Amino acid sequence: GVLSEGPYYDNATNTLAWVDIYGQSVHFTDLLTKEDEVHNFNSRPGAIIKRVNHSDCWIINLENKIVSYNVKTKESEVLAEVEKDKPKNRLNDAKCDRNQLISISTSVCHLEWEILDRQLDKLLLTLIDLGSMYEPENGVFDQGHGSLYSLSKDLQVTTHMNDISISNGLAWSSDDTIMYYVDSEQRGVYAFDFDINSGTIKNKRMAVTYDDVSPNTGKTHYPDGMCIDAEDKLWIAAWYGSQVMRYDPETNKLIQTVTLPCEEISSCAFGGPNLDELFVTSCGHITSEERNKFPQAGSVFRVKNLGIRGTPSLGFQG
Repeated sequence: GVLSEGPYYDNATNTLAWVDIYGQSVHFTDLLTKEDEVHNFNSRPGAIIKRVNHSDCWIINLENKIVSYNVKTKESEVLAEVEKDKPKNRLNDAKCDRNQLISISTSVCHLEWEILDRQLDKLLLTLIDLGSMYEPENGVFDQGHGSLYSLSKDLQVTTHMNDISISNGLAWSSDDTIMYYVDSEQRGVYAFDFDINSGTIKNKRMAVTYDDVSPNTGKTHYPDGMCIDAEDKLWIAAWYGSQVMRYDPETNKLIQTVTLPCEEISSCAFGGPNLDELFVTSCGHITSEERNKFPQAGSVFRVKNLGIRGTPSLGFQG
């Protein structure tokens, strides 16, 4: 992909759904046959979540719109729209918590892996957490333009936090009392007290800190997408770091790393029938010189034999 992101494992079909932001497409990769079903759009998708009570439908962030998309009919329904007054912002990462609230954000052992894709060029408080990010024209991000939102089961949008720069990874502890959240530009992996019944967050604090420079690339690396495993350890994709890092957020200790054959690692999610495989996305929007050095950049990687079970990708019931 040009910028592969937002992996979501659908256990019912053993399929990995993911987005290519700059490729303006959504992909459904059959993990058995490796066949990749592609759906193209005229705008950039930021994330994808299964809409479980609507046959063949998926929630997709498209620029500043939250859309329900039917993969069979290819029809789209706009469920919500945010930040109409901020044309340079777009919706980025999104995930659903166990009480069905989507959070959405905006912003300006031996391991074996295989490549899945390499394209070069509040009723019941079903919350999705969502966030926005500012998309600069000159490649320089102005800070504090983004926000964190949630979408409830009755399709109401609530703002939870502003002044975010590059809104990214989301995860929740197994007891649903802590939400973890990434602001990439601030290099912050934060924890919040989380109320599963109201979907509210408070008491922001830093959960994970790490070295400024990646030992793999010699570059300043940034936290990007994120997931959590069954032991409540965070798996954080390292942009410019060539790796996914497993951290204990209670002790801020690095436990494990998975090194990958490209620098810009964008996100990760657990999947497979036993939730013991890690799917990792990456960026392929690089120079010709970098392409020669990292020919697999932009791929979606499937990492096995980790000895760890993850947590499932949760669908939206709204």
